[in-house]
Amino acid sequence: MNDQAERLRILARNLREQVSEEIKGKPGVSRILAVTSGKGGVGKTNLSLNLALAMIDYGCRVLLLDADMGTANVDIILGIAPKYNFYHVIEGRKRLADIIVEGPKGLKIVPGASGIRELANLQPYRIEQLLLDLKKVEQMTDLMIIDTGAGVSDSVIKFLLIADEVIVLTTPEPTSLTDAYALIKILNYEKKDLNLRLVVNRVRNEKEGSMVAQNLQTVSRKYLEVDMEFAGYILNDSVVSESVRRQEPFVLAYPKAPATNCVYLLAAHLCQLEHKKPVLRPVSFLQKIQNIFCH
Repeated sequence: MNDQAERLRILARNLREQVSEEIKGKPGVSRILAVTSGKGGVGKTNLSLNLALAMIDYGCRVLLLDADMGTANVDIILGIAPKYNFYHVIEGRKRLADIIVEGPKGLKIVPGASGIRELANLQPYRIEQLLLDLKKVEQMTDLMIIDTGAGVSDSVIKFLLIADEVIVLTTPEPTSLTDAYALIKILNYEKKDLNLRLVVNRVRNEKEGSMVAQNLQTVSRKYLEVDMEFAGYILNDSVVSESVRRQEPFVLAYPKAPATNCVYLLAAHLCQLEHKKPVLRPVSFLQKIQNIFCH
């Protein structure tokens, strides 16, 4: 484990320096990355938060939208208590800029709440107001990471459909893999050209991560005709649960931990995808919001 951790640490550091140089001075274009899973309890929110912080170290201005409907808890992991959340925006009681809180490294956070479920049933004037608010937010960020709820509810699917890329997070457990496959199947039905990236969490080593990913990729390709990239893996590391208890992201609390190195490798990979193969956006972020939530 020590050799593996050291190798990951060196690779992460080298990639961090390389990618940071590549993106210096490049104009910011809002990119939407959704993190989702077929079932709860696989570490989705933890990955979203720590990945957001890692992306900041690569020079991105990041906004994290907590869209986990029933169990929004980014604020809990950070140990903060926002006075307002996205529900107040949906109700029209607050503007989006009023509820954004700043986290570590300048991370901007839109706190979530269970009331976000009502987003699909908003009145047209509320949609228009939300679009205006989002336009202002879009101008101050390079990357929006959406931490969705787990599963395949209508609200979850709507958020995934506006993303430029979707990270599907799974673990090696059979139930997690089965639910991930079900999610991929539904997403493929809704939109054939979604950019899906697979990340395997809580693996014992790199080999297990690759094998789990390969098996899910093979099944998805054979039965769904879906080509899904294996974006990375996160080692099973005790510091992850310990950081939750401390209410501090593990990339900050344990910067040399194996799990931290894995997150930085994933962030470097995603940065390289963005800057070496730019995502084409025939419709803007705001148009996507309007198309998905207004019809």
